[in-house]
Amino acid sequence: MSVGAYWPSSDDAKRGGATQIDADLRYHVPVKDNPITVPHSTVLDIGVQAGSKDGKHNTIIPITIGEELGLNNKSPLATGNAYVGAGVGAYVINQSGISTATRLGGYVDVGYNATQAVFVEGKYQWVDHGSGPMLNLGYRF
Repeated sequence: MSVGAYWPSSDDAKRGGATQIDADLRYHVPVKDNPITVPHSTVLDIGVQAGSKDGKHNTIIPITIGEELGLNNKSPLATGNAYVGAGVGAYVINQSGISTATRLGGYVDVGYNATQAVFVEGKYQWVDHGSGPMLNLGYRF
């Protein structure tokens, strides 16, 4: 689980404000081996980016699958280790002035595990009417 900020680069998404909230839930698909010793992990993710300003709104719900790769040949879940990742998925978009639509999009991310449970992550997503960077603080349980 993580929460943070989203800065939309699309004018349509900016209708919800220049800085919006970002939150997501992620699930690392279990591996047969010890997850701390495997240098990559498949991640299922559902999130929300939302904001409102001057009576207008922006809501994006990304439903994605991705792969994270731990740096230094360590697990992307290992304490004190950085990771990079990328993924694709469906983005359900509801914005003022635009009908609700589902679009195909993708993302890249980079993160650091401060502890086994606490991590910080930067992400950039590409999707029509909803591209932009995010910065989140997360907790694994």
